[in-house]
Amino acid sequence: MTLSDKDVLRVLQSSFVCGYRNITDQNYAGASGDHAPDGAAVTTTNGAGPHNVQIFLLTPEGTVLTCLPGFWAPEDLLCELKFAVKIYNEVWMREDVTLEQKEKAFAKAHLAHRGAHSRSMMERS
Repeated sequence: MTLSDKDVLRVLQSSFVCGYRNITDQNYAGASGDHAPDGAAVTTTNGAGPHNVQIFLLTPEGTVLTCLPGFWAPEDLLCELKFAVKIYNEVWMREDVTLEQKEKAFAKAHLAHRGAHSRSMMERS
């Protein structure tokens, strides 16, 4: 449901290189129930199913911008994707600041973003 949402797909296609890694049977992955590929999608809370899906948004060099455990509602994933693009462009790509300054600005941006989540997003989480 979420990854087929037209707005989510548009942002993914325009701003990200997408890939996946199957972590089945990895000792760090935990245990989850199986879901048949032809099974019906259901609406769930943000973060549910963290052993099934973990979404990492990375810089091209592999630095983690954010990590979203579990499933996400389309509108909330879209919010997080836009946030990752914003901090990448406004913090990580800056050449006029040191790595230490970037890390501080990065942490500050994350805290501010968390505080700006809508009430409806918090209720879905």
